[in-house]
Amino acid sequence: MKVIVCVEDNYGISLFGKRLSFDRIVFERIKEITRGHKLYSKEASDRILYEHDVDHEVIANFQDANSEDFVFLEFESLSMDMIDEMYIFHWNRKYPSNLKFHVDFTKYTLIESEEFKGYSHEIVRMEKYVKKV
Repeated sequence: MKVIVCVEDNYGISLFGKRLSFDRIVFERIKEITRGHKLYSKEASDRILYEHDVDHEVIANFQDANSEDFVFLEFESLSMDMIDEMYIFHWNRKYPSNLKFHVDFTKYTLIESEEFKGYSHEIVRMEKYVKKV
Protein backbone atom coordinates (compact mmCIF):
# COMPACT_ATOMS: atom_id res chain seq x y z
CA MET A 1 0.00 0.00 0.00
CA LYS A 2 0.95 3.64 -0.33
CA VAL A 3 1.04 5.78 2.80
CA ILE A 4 0.63 9.53 3.15
CA VAL A 5 1.77 10.92 6.49
CA CYS A 6 2.59 14.36 7.92
CA VAL A 7 5.40 14.53 10.48
CA GLU A 8 7.19 17.04 12.65
CA ASP A 9 11.00 17.14 12.93
CA ASN A 10 11.16 14.10 15.24
CA TYR A 11 8.71 12.09 13.09
CA GLY A 12 5.83 12.68 15.47
CA ILE A 13 2.40 12.35 13.88
CA SER A 14 -0.04 13.03 16.71
CA LEU A 15 -0.36 13.96 20.36
CA PHE A 16 -2.89 11.95 22.38
CA GLY A 17 -5.28 11.63 19.43
CA LYS A 18 -4.90 15.21 18.19
CA ARG A 19 -3.27 16.11 14.87
CA LEU A 20 -0.12 18.14 15.23
CA SER A 21 -0.86 20.58 12.43
CA PHE A 22 -2.39 20.92 8.99
CA ASP A 23 -1.92 23.08 5.94
CA ARG A 24 -4.42 23.47 3.14
CA ILE A 25 -1.66 23.43 0.50
CA VAL A 26 -0.67 19.95 1.71
CA PHE A 27 -4.25 18.80 1.13
CA GLU A 28 -4.05 20.18 -2.43
CA ARG A 29 -0.90 18.06 -2.92
CA ILE A 30 -2.64 15.00 -1.50
CA LYS A 31 -5.44 15.45 -4.04
CA GLU A 32 -2.87 15.57 -6.85
CA ILE A 33 -1.02 12.48 -5.59
CA THR A 34 -4.15 10.36 -5.15
CA ARG A 35 -6.07 11.48 -8.26
CA GLY A 36 -7.47 8.39 -9.95
CA HIS A 37 -6.66 6.11 -6.98
CA LYS A 38 -8.43 5.08 -3.82
CA LEU A 39 -7.51 6.95 -0.63
CA TYR A 40 -8.57 5.48 2.68
CA SER A 41 -8.61 7.12 6.09
CA LYS A 42 -9.79 6.29 9.54
CA GLU A 43 -12.91 7.93 10.96
CA ALA A 44 -10.82 10.45 12.94
CA SER A 45 -9.39 11.92 9.69
CA ASP A 46 -12.69 11.94 7.77
CA ARG A 47 -13.76 15.47 8.66
CA ILE A 48 -10.52 17.25 7.74
CA LEU A 49 -10.26 15.39 4.42
CA TYR A 50 -13.91 16.18 3.65
CA GLU A 51 -13.44 19.87 4.56
CA HIS A 52 -10.50 20.07 2.11
CA ASP A 53 -12.46 18.26 -0.62
CA VAL A 54 -10.11 15.26 -0.69
CA ASP A 55 -11.84 12.26 -2.25
CA HIS A 56 -11.52 9.38 0.23
CA GLU A 57 -13.31 6.54 1.98
CA VAL A 58 -13.30 5.68 5.66
CA ILE A 59 -12.02 2.18 6.36
CA ALA A 60 -11.97 0.32 9.67
CA ASN A 61 -8.81 -1.65 8.99
CA PHE A 62 -5.95 -0.45 6.77
CA GLN A 63 -4.96 -4.09 6.23
CA ASP A 64 -8.00 -4.29 3.90
CA ALA A 65 -6.38 -1.84 1.46
CA ASN A 66 -4.50 -3.32 -1.49
CA SER A 67 -1.03 -2.48 -2.77
CA GLU A 68 -2.25 0.22 -5.19
CA ASP A 69 -4.38 2.01 -2.60
CA PHE A 70 -3.34 5.05 -0.55
CA VAL A 71 -3.92 5.43 3.17
CA PHE A 72 -3.78 8.69 5.11
CA LEU A 73 -1.99 7.80 8.32
CA GLU A 74 -2.64 10.21 11.15
CA PHE A 75 -3.56 8.65 14.49
CA GLU A 76 -2.19 5.12 14.35
CA SER A 77 0.93 3.20 13.50
CA LEU A 78 1.25 0.70 10.70
CA SER A 79 3.58 -2.22 10.10
CA MET A 80 6.33 -1.17 7.70
CA ASP A 81 5.99 -4.59 6.01
CA MET A 82 2.71 -3.37 4.54
CA ILE A 83 4.10 -0.13 3.07
CA ASP A 84 5.35 -0.20 -0.52
CA GLU A 85 5.46 3.54 -1.05
CA MET A 86 5.50 6.55 1.30
CA TYR A 87 4.73 10.23 0.84
CA ILE A 88 6.05 12.03 3.90
CA PHE A 89 5.15 15.67 4.41
CA HIS A 90 7.55 17.35 6.84
CA TRP A 91 6.25 20.37 8.77
CA ASN A 92 9.86 21.47 9.40
CA ARG A 93 8.88 22.36 12.94
CA LYS A 94 9.05 20.65 16.29
CA TYR A 95 5.71 19.80 17.84
CA PRO A 96 5.13 17.70 20.95
CA SER A 97 3.94 14.21 20.06
CA ASN A 98 3.40 10.83 21.64
CA LEU A 99 2.88 8.81 18.43
CA LYS A 100 5.82 8.59 16.05
CA PHE A 101 6.14 7.37 12.49
CA HIS A 102 8.89 4.76 12.84
CA VAL A 103 10.65 4.06 9.55
CA ASP A 104 13.62 1.88 8.72
CA PHE A 105 14.88 4.02 5.85
CA THR A 106 17.41 1.34 4.87
CA LYS A 107 14.48 -0.58 3.35
CA TYR A 108 13.33 2.32 1.16
CA THR A 109 14.77 4.49 -1.58
CA LEU A 110 14.12 8.22 -1.73
CA ILE A 111 12.98 8.94 -5.29
CA GLU A 112 11.59 12.46 -4.94
CA SER A 113 12.05 15.41 -2.60
CA GLU A 114 10.46 18.80 -2.98
CA GLU A 115 10.10 21.87 -0.79
CA PHE A 116 7.21 24.25 -1.24
CA LYS A 117 5.56 27.13 0.58
CA GLY A 118 2.56 26.07 2.55
CA TYR A 119 -0.34 28.24 3.58
CA SER A 120 0.46 28.23 7.29
CA HIS A 121 3.98 26.78 7.10
CA GLU A 122 6.83 28.71 5.56
CA ILE A 123 8.38 25.55 4.13
CA VAL A 124 6.90 22.07 3.76
CA ARG A 125 9.04 19.25 2.41
CA MET A 126 7.47 16.32 0.61
CA GLU A 127 9.50 13.15 0.20
CA LYS A 128 8.50 10.09 -1.79
CA TYR A 129 10.04 6.73 -0.94
CA VAL A 130 9.63 3.30 -2.53
CA LYS A 131 10.45 -0.04 -0.96
CA LYS A 132 13.67 -1.61 -2.15
CA VAL A 133 13.28 -4.91 -3.96
